[in-house]
Amino acid sequence: MRIKTWLKKVAIIKYDPHQELELPDFQIYVSKYDGSYITAVGHEKHIKFLADSEITEQLTHGVGFSLKDGKWYGWSHRAICGFKVGSNCKIGDCHYRPKDKYDFLKDCERFWDDTNHVWTRGAYESFTNEDGTKADGVRVSWLYDNTIPNEKLHGTINSVFTAFPEIWGNGEWTAKTPADAKQMAIDFNRGVS
Repeated sequence: MRIKTWLKKVAIIKYDPHQELELPDFQIYVSKYDGSYITAVGHEKHIKFLADSEITEQLTHGVGFSLKDGKWYGWSHRAICGFKVGSNCKIGDCHYRPKDKYDFLKDCERFWDDTNHVWTRGAYESFTNEDGTKADGVRVSWLYDNTIPNEKLHGTINSVFTAFPEIWGNGEWTAKTPADAKQMAIDFNRGVS
């Protein structure tokens, strides 16, 4: 579908209240369904992928449904992916969300593992932030081997702390209903935003 045709179907033009002082005439396209931002006037070419998929409903910026192919889509400026009944979610996918603390630990270890690491291990930890608040999560540590190009890192240990998410996901799973496919699109949007 042509971009302008698609925009007439799903969007209205508004002045952007966030730009009032700097650019008082700055206009944006927002969804007719929920008022969420789509793109700025003059930047229509950047949302060609949405017009091509004929997204007809936009729940929040970055999630919508296509009647053209019956899929729920999640997207950001970096990627777009459609989901339907039967779509799968595996560890390592952009829409993967751990289901519990153990699943989170394994996912963090997988994410931080690298060919230049002798070992990569995660452990549960409580961390105190600079403001005094505490966070529970996982600290993943690794030892750099002697083949990493930065010679200063040879034989050194590094680590990173990642707090547990506020909301757990489904881990590895398959969409059995349209609502499941919609959840995968929401998770994908969170994963690539």
